[in-house]
Amino acid sequence: MKLRSILTGTLALGLLSLSAQAGFHVMQIEEIIGGVGGNVNAQAVQLRLRGGGQNFVGNARLRAWDAAGANPVLLFDIPSTVPNGSAGDNVLLTTAAFNTLMSGVPGYATDFTLAQPIPQSYLSGGKVTFESDGGTIYWSVAFGAYTGTNLGDTTNDADGNFGAPFASPLPTAGTQGIRFTGAFGAASTTNVADYALTAQPATVRNNARNTFTVVPEPASAALLGLGVLALVRRRRQ
Repeated sequence: MKLRSILTGTLALGLLSLSAQAGFHVMQIEEIIGGVGGNVNAQAVQLRLRGGGQNFVGNARLRAWDAAGANPVLLFDIPSTVPNGSAGDNVLLTTAAFNTLMSGVPGYATDFTLAQPIPQSYLSGGKVTFESDGGTIYWSVAFGAYTGTNLGDTTNDADGNFGAPFASPLPTAGTQGIRFTGAFGAASTTNVADYALTAQPATVRNNARNTFTVVPEPASAALLGLGVLALVRRRRQ
């Protein structure tokens, strides 16, 4: 009986340990692209697992908030897990417009298509949160003229305060975004210290561990070419 009790207790502890390891909350919002080539509907949010076994994201969602930290908009309620769950793996969520822009990139694939883009009025000052379906905020990224609360859970930020905001609005004119500069295991300190503009063009990475360079829309490139041609002709006159 005593041996059976020991074995039962050991099994229970093992199951609790596995349950703690298998989750979704030890997560970063690694990158946000607010628009590409002036198209403010072409957006991407890239998550990064801070630890192993955090790929059970079917209980999580993304929301966007206005400059006052109010009027939340549900960007996407993630419906299912993703297959790769090693520390440092990514989950890529993109808008339909972003997918159209990237359709000519060989092998491009997103993990999930966002139901809604971040509203255009939120891009100059707002916040994006990764949270449980019940509303617990596990990671928060505020930017630009944001003045609302930056509070969240302490799982990924020691004091539960993700502020102050990243100092600039989300870029939309080129092919840049903002990106967390720390390692995959790093916790949040403040958004202003943790985030920087990406290279131009930015890159995105999906859960299959494939990386893609963000390309400008063909229409935008064509318009740029016409603008340069017009400038050259004007100078020749």
